[in-house]
Amino acid sequence: FILWVESVEQFATHLTGAGTDSHLALLMVSIALGATYEHQGSCEQHTGVRPESRAGKRCWCLRLHVHGRTGTLDGWDHRTIGPAAQALWANYFDKRPDEPIVVLLFNGTESYDHYSHALFGDEGISVFGYYKPRQRTLVMNISTGGGTLLHELTHALADFDCPKIPDWLNEGLASLHEQARLTDAPPRIEGLLNWRLPVLRDAIDRDRLRTLEELTTGDDFRGTDEGVNYAHARYFCLYMQQQGVLRDYYRIFHASRAHDPTGADSVLEAFDGISWQELDTSFREWVAGLEGPPQDG
Repeated sequence: FILWVESVEQFATHLTGAGTDSHLALLMVSIALGATYEHQGSCEQHTGVRPESRAGKRCWCLRLHVHGRTGTLDGWDHRTIGPAAQALWANYFDKRPDEPIVVLLFNGTESYDHYSHALFGDEGISVFGYYKPRQRTLVMNISTGGGTLLHELTHALADFDCPKIPDWLNEGLASLHEQARLTDAPPRIEGLLNWRLPVLRDAIDRDRLRTLEELTTGDDFRGTDEGVNYAHARYFCLYMQQQGVLRDYYRIFHASRAHDPTGADSVLEAFDGISWQELDTSFREWVAGLEGPPQDG
């Protein structure tokens, strides 16, 4: 993702909503990333796009070069962000971003915590990373690994394709990709087993897991059982993936979302009219039969 701006001040304004503090904001971003930045009149050598092809404006291309133990931003782009985005577009999302997505990768907890607060006033949101939809910005503690980067990237791209995606599907898809395998021929992203499985099984064992119908129609995803809901939604998406219906389900839901905002009716359609009771029974039997430790992505 290359951010086209007409000035370096515009980049900082886009990122933080800052006005008079834009120079400071840009400086803080540079320091936070351990980065150097360069600007040039034409980005043709990076993108093949001439400035005049962008409404005749003379654009600046701001590229942040990140150095550290976790690798460069270009490295994360080529190994993770780029392949994942291509797979998500090929399998789920039709609408591509029409605004830049900013990815901030911090090399450790200290810099992540400090600059999350300094740039955005955020504290205690997540130890791994999070997505800020208004700023179209991913803020990541990349020292914890790339799983959360894929999770939050899914949110960022879904935000363009389906801004009112229901919570259960939004978090189900995003958490599905926390542990995933990427392939490029053809582009695919395949969710694998991960650490949320024991959470789901514990809820089943204690008779605390609600039905799939309740999960998909409820408006309390982020209530007191949020952790269980994440596990439930993730593994229902993994179940649909393994049944070969997840891609079709998303397409059905996307086409009918105006009259099926929760996506619940589309679930039954994707499964050829199965009843909720039959689907719940099949899902729980599948969960009980899952074996082995989490797989490496």
